[in-house]
Amino acid sequence: MQDIKFFVSPYAEHGCLMDYLKRVQWSKELGKETVGRGKGKEKPDYGLERELLGWMLEIAKGMEYLHSKRILHGDLKGANILIDRQFRCIIADFGHSKTLSQVDYTNAKHAHGFRWQSPELMAERSLLTKENDVYAFGITCVEILTMGSLPWPMIPDNLVRERVIDFDERPPYPVVLAERLGIRTLLESCWNKFASERPSFGEIVRRLETAEAAMR
Repeated sequence: MQDIKFFVSPYAEHGCLMDYLKRVQWSKELGKETVGRGKGKEKPDYGLERELLGWMLEIAKGMEYLHSKRILHGDLKGANILIDRQFRCIIADFGHSKTLSQVDYTNAKHAHGFRWQSPELMAERSLLTKENDVYAFGITCVEILTMGSLPWPMIPDNLVRERVIDFDERPPYPVVLAERLGIRTLLESCWNKFASERPSFGEIVRRLETAEAAMR
């Protein structure tokens, strides 16, 4: 009998994080806000800002675990984060993932997830590294803060590259909200143009836990 390999994944009832955030935003605009973790399908008036911070923390914890196992995700972004029935984040889509021992110049180029790529990957000056995942996490946090908006929604890919590499810019995001959540400095460190200056996911988890505790 042929050896058949298959992958089993839990069902994520609420789809990807970005689509879910867009639905929440639409509901808010219609005056029917429904978001949060509860016994029912949805819990109204949960406290959206704390929920956003909680999702960032869950993603960071998942990435901390992957890196502890010497696994690089390689395509971290909101579309690859799923939301289950309990409103928990599930990191998904490992099609571009590598173990540290697998990374070499034959797989260094990345045509996917361009808007989430670090400057060194855009410029093809780097292999896939932990620091690249950290940069992508920072951009994913921008997606969360903007309720599912694409980073640089009005700019084509070629101009995104110019903004990042030539002008050292990062996507616009709600700075006041980031400051209120206590994460603006953290975000800026995650997308530092110098990879060596970016925090590890262990440090990111600690800083997000501190920010979350401050909101209680």
